[in-house]
Amino acid sequence: HFNLYLDDRVAFARTVFALIPKFGFPNTFPNYSYYDNDWILPPAIKLGKEKQNEIPKAISELNLEPFKFVILTHRSFTYDIKYHNIASYELNRGTDIGNAKDAIQHIHENGLKVVRMGTDTEALPDTLKDLPIIDLSGNFRTDAQDLWLAEHCLFLWCINDNGTWHFANKYNRPTLVTNTYALIRGFQHSFFTFQLIWDEEKNRLLSLSELATLRGIVGRVSEMKIRGLTFVENSPLELVSSIAEMLNYVDNKFEYSEHDLLLLSRFSEVLENAKYPPVANGHSQPCVSFLQKYKEVLF
Repeated sequence: HFNLYLDDRVAFARTVFALIPKFGFPNTFPNYSYYDNDWILPPAIKLGKEKQNEIPKAISELNLEPFKFVILTHRSFTYDIKYHNIASYELNRGTDIGNAKDAIQHIHENGLKVVRMGTDTEALPDTLKDLPIIDLSGNFRTDAQDLWLAEHCLFLWCINDNGTWHFANKYNRPTLVTNTYALIRGFQHSFFTFQLIWDEEKNRLLSLSELATLRGIVGRVSEMKIRGLTFVENSPLELVSSIAEMLNYVDNKFEYSEHDLLLLSRFSEVLENAKYPPVANGHSQPCVSFLQKYKEVLF
């Protein structure tokens, strides 16, 4: 997808860190060198010319202004089948993107455009086809477009886990990841929400401390089925709240109240008790709106 960036050094690093989980070590925790902002990707060079600062033709014709648009990406079943094969069955990350309709409308109501980015994507569901989403994904995408979009977006909104937030982060652009199943992320300048889990045997949502004990199980379909566990997707209202929080953040209107800081502190405390690394200042944080809604369940 981003082959302009893949030199031997980066390809080697990506391979090494892809192997880390196979040896029993997590690869999504902070303080790993490849998540450090000092780890700069090599210049995007093709045919001896630097491409990252050029405005691709398609984008210039659309009159996309820098920092006046939000990137939307979401996990593609087509992509999973093509590149992950059997592993895609075990990575239960797919959610109903139709739930994002109200949040996308909220972005438009704030005077911003929404641009979909991604490779091997499916057609947008009928529920979203009436929205003015600029689709530069799939057959409409190029490497140069994707790199320009990542560098000039107001922020990148990633529904489910996929690699696009990594490139926005390397351009120092904020990211919002919703519907992730990771409880902690080490990337700077980003917020996230996660999917809660319903326990059929207990007939209730699992608490945060219970979720923290499920490493190696969460996201593995077969393991979750054995235990009677199912994901609970973020609701349309939760997605709107997350987007509103992100818009306040990029507009410098975002401030934590004492109650917010207490929730964040408690979130970190629960995870640290479960042997997760501490969340440092500058690391991504869970959306406060999400913690507020589920504080009784989480704590």
